[in-house]
Amino acid sequence: MIFLKIELHNLTLALTALLLFVVVLIIAVLIYGYKNYQLINNAQQWKNLIEEKISYSIFNGIGDIQKDQEFEKLLKNKNFKKIFISVLIESDQRFVGDAHKILKDIFYIYKLDKLAWEKLQSNNIYQNVRGIQVMTAMNVIDAINKITQHLNHKNPYVYSEAQYSIVRLNGFEGLKFLDSLEKPLSDWQQMRLSQAIKTLSHSDFDSICQWLSNQNQTVINFALSLIRKFRIHSIHDNVINLLNHQEIDVRINAIKTLQTIDNSTTMDTLIEIYPKQENLIKVEIIKFINRTGDKSQMPFIKDILEKERDIYILIEVVNLLKKFNDYTHLQEKATDINLDSKLLTVIKNALHSKL
Repeated sequence: MIFLKIELHNLTLALTALLLFVVVLIIAVLIYGYKNYQLINNAQQWKNLIEEKISYSIFNGIGDIQKDQEFEKLLKNKNFKKIFISVLIESDQRFVGDAHKILKDIFYIYKLDKLAWEKLQSNNIYQNVRGIQVMTAMNVIDAINKITQHLNHKNPYVYSEAQYSIVRLNGFEGLKFLDSLEKPLSDWQQMRLSQAIKTLSHSDFDSICQWLSNQNQTVINFALSLIRKFRIHSIHDNVINLLNHQEIDVRINAIKTLQTIDNSTTMDTLIEIYPKQENLIKVEIIKFINRTGDKSQMPFIKDILEKERDIYILIEVVNLLKKFNDYTHLQEKATDINLDSKLLTVIKNALHSKL
């Protein structure tokens, strides 16, 4: 009986301890939630205040903001500084010229550059990215060397942001990392880098030509995007050489690029290589003719209609004949009793849609 009383007593103590633990845990969660709510609420208020102060400074100068003691007091709060950094990064895309100069003045007046350097040199990945972003937004040229060191960072978010940053800060010269880049450039990153390049000089064309023979396929595709963007006709023959590249994706991009820099030999070259190409490339060549609207290629198109059996190729060819208003040929094919059923279906749909 004594043993049972001891066990019951121990069980009561255990349940009481567990209940106290649960109560403490609930209180901790409530306190944590309240603090988070306060932080989120403060963050929104701070963001609105900072944006208001920046807008006022842009239109009226920075004299008043420097005299604002309440604002100065808030800047002692580390969380407030973080919000300030975020607003500056966002504002970079909205302001240019004198307005952007005001942003930089505010950045240095309140020594936010010191916080940016701390983030840049931190061992924390998120802090590194934010540091790179604010240095880029504030156009801190002195940070280029430090940012360049992050090009070999093990984390893709860090080295991708570093790539974009040095191109923003250093123009085409910032793309030198492509010479030895082994990691792939995502489509999104290629687009960002391309948008960051505003101008090219003739001396830059040599580097672009070299990238066209790079072992990294994504570097080749990026070089092609620059050729398209700036319509570099002098590199036409180098792009033509890519039509023999082993990767289909590169050949497709090469054909799309030739569309923007084509000359009198381009079409003949594409027609010459057509028979030996995979169906995806054949479709792209037909689309090339479609985009040029070159009716002189009608014999070639009709020949494709006779020889090809791939449904996607047939659809492109029939649509091209429709575009050129050659319904007579389509109607003749539709009455051919020996016509492949797939092609017949495609032609009938095309003729029906005309009506």
